[in-house]
Amino acid sequence: MPPNDSTQHSSLDEQDPRFPSGPWFGFYRQGGTQSRQRFTLRFRDGTVHGEGKDPVAPFIVTGTYCTDTGVVHLTKSYDNYRVFYRGTSLPDDGIPGVWTIPYFGGVITDSGEFHIWPDELAMEEVRRLAREEPVPA
Repeated sequence: MPPNDSTQHSSLDEQDPRFPSGPWFGFYRQGGTQSRQRFTLRFRDGTVHGEGKDPVAPFIVTGTYCTDTGVVHLTKSYDNYRVFYRGTSLPDDGIPGVWTIPYFGGVITDSGEFHIWPDELAMEEVRRLAREEPVPA
């Protein structure tokens, strides 16, 4: 899937309301600082793909989710390292959890909390624009 294709929805996308494909936003905490992050995610058949941006840099997202347990595993891949997210979806409250960055083969790790939510306003705008008919030039 091309990363910027994730804003186009398909009937194959996950139907569980906890995992809507489209824009997401949230934060992570590291070293006493809370930083914002934005994602475009596609949930389909137990896998997650997408892209995003935070104060560090743009990143690619891959992962898995389970509709039975609500458990989500995401990997944010930057150019030179990865951050591993593990969270559990909450009804109407996004996905909170913990992130880790292993260093030196996992001998040392950095970790913190995160929380992400579907961006309902942005999703509605995408749906509205898709319904509009093109304007002749």
